[in-house]
Amino acid sequence: IIIGYSDFKLRQLIENLDFILAYLTLAKFKPIGGILKRGMADIKDLHLKTSESTSLPVMEKTPK
Repeated sequence: IIIGYSDFKLRQLIENLDFILAYLTLAKFKPIGGILKRGMADIKDLHLKTSESTSLPVMEKTPK
C-alpha cells in the first residue's frame, strides 16, 4: 500500500500510515475497510520502501 511519496514530510507519512492502519483495522470503515478482524494483531510486519531502495522493516512481530 502506498502511503506517500519521497517529497512528503515525515509528518505527512505518519498521518497517512496512521489513517491506513485505522482504515484496515476499525469496523466503522466496513464494508470496504475494517477487514482485519483482530486489528493490529493481524499485521505481521510493516516495511518502508522507495522506488529505488530495498524494503526496510519498520515493524516486525517476533514469533511466539
